[in-house]
Order: sequence, then C-alpha cells, then structure tokens
Amino acid sequence: MHYPDLKQQIELIVNSYSRDGQFARLMNPAWETFEAFIASQHAADLKSLDEIPTSLFAPFVAHCEASPMPDSQLIMVLAAVRTLLVLAGRDQRDLAGLVAPRKRKRVKNADSGAYQFEYFPKDSGASPENVAADTGSTRNSTNDEPH
Repeated sequence: MHYPDLKQQIELIVNSYSRDGQFARLMNPAWETFEAFIASQHAADLKSLDEIPTSLFAPFVAHCEASPMPDSQLIMVLAAVRTLLVLAGRDQRDLAGLVAPRKRKRVKNADSGAYQFEYFPKDSGASPENVAADTGSTRNSTNDEPH
C-alpha cells in the first residue's frame, strides 16, 4: 500500500529545503525504504507524518539490520529518515527508536591512506580491542596517530 499523503508531505519538505534536486536525490531512497516498511507493517491509512507511531521505529531498525544492508547504508538511511521527520516537525525525542548503535574497530588503511573501520552492533557482545569511543574520534587506541 502506498501512502500518497505522506509522500506528498515529504516532497513538500524536500522541495522547500532544496530546489536543485540534490536533497531529494539523497533523501528519497531512504524515505522509500521507510515507506515500504510502513506499508508492510501498518494497516490503517496514515494521513500525516505525525501519525506514524513511534512503535514502528525500533522494528524498522531491526528490519534494516536483518536485511543485507551494509552498516554504512543503515546509518545513512536512519539519519535521512530522522532528518526528514525533524524537518516535518516531529520532536527529536519521539525518534529515539530510530538508532542503530555501533562500535567501530579500526582496520588496515585503504590504499589511498584513508582510515577504514569495521562496525559491530553494540549489543552483539563483540569486544574488539581497538574500538573507538562514541565521541566520533578517529583515534581508537593510545597507539594510533592522530589524523
């Protein structure tokens, strides 16, 4: 089932934020993933973005985690959906279920010299020795060189 009212609201938000189409190219694939999930889980017709129950957020994350979606894409999808809902006026506190906490482990640098990471769900019990803190720092241990 397609929810035209929701799609129209998202299009209005996207077009009001950026008229050149770049924002839409970034956000639409993530929204379509979320919209398809809503259609598969929710029987009632939703007329507004405010009507999306917060109880759907954690199952959406679980659905994405169970799919073959890489962690980097999962993080981007959740960020895009959160951004669109905040721009639509949803309270950020309502979006607490739209998270997929990850630990990251530094692995060998790419040929270009760029840092590379492996991601692990925080609750997976994975305890790699070289895991970054949640500060966003690229320093993963006392032996790492600052970037």
